[in-house]
Amino acid sequence: MRPPAGKVTLSVMEALYDAFQTLFGWIMYVLPLGLCVLFASQIAHSGLTVFKALFKFIVVCYLISVLMLIVYNAMIWWRRRGSFFSPLLALREALVVAFGTSSSYATMPCALHCLQENLKVEKSTANLVIPLGVNLHQQGMVMFFVLSTMLFAQIYHVPLGFQEIMIVLIGSILIAMGGTGVPGPGALVMLSIVLVPLGLPSAPAIILLMAVDPIVSPILAVVSIFGNCMATVLAEERVR
Repeated sequence: MRPPAGKVTLSVMEALYDAFQTLFGWIMYVLPLGLCVLFASQIAHSGLTVFKALFKFIVVCYLISVLMLIVYNAMIWWRRRGSFFSPLLALREALVVAFGTSSSYATMPCALHCLQENLKVEKSTANLVIPLGVNLHQQGMVMFFVLSTMLFAQIYHVPLGFQEIMIVLIGSILIAMGGTGVPGPGALVMLSIVLVPLGLPSAPAIILLMAVDPIVSPILAVVSIFGNCMATVLAEERVR
């Protein structure tokens, strides 16, 4: 665009940006109150036992995550040998960053460094598999969505047969792929794609999961980044 029109357009866009930023700032002040009101309606419907269910859900998420990390570590060790815990030690810096940031994207540079320097993975292989895996291979999120669906199916006493289980598995994989890079609440909204076909209410589920998302997100990021590091090692061995 020509300079006069371009300057006007940029000014309008900057004004809209500032306006929306201010609006979101106002919303954040009333968000806790709104969540409390929504929680109150959900608690009135299902009782305080929902908090016990959420606590068990968090424990199960961490237990399964630890089991997955052991499996990933064993697969890398099977390929590289040495000490059984050597893969975990080699990737410890990336895992700490993933746990601290709760983001696979933010951990990519550190993961690439650990793979190339500590596990001696070829740079070309790491640069291909890690970015691809972070976008398409989110095992932690898939696990989270599957467990979330099972949790609310139990709360609302909805039986899950073979067809329903396939909907949960396929839907969770697609949601994890589509929600990559989306902040926690945004990705949780996509869970309705799985809940609605099963006859489960999506709004209460999203509200309750927003409460536990900050607690489980760190370990989910660790699972995803460790799983992608494992996939990188396996991919290099296959190329060789």
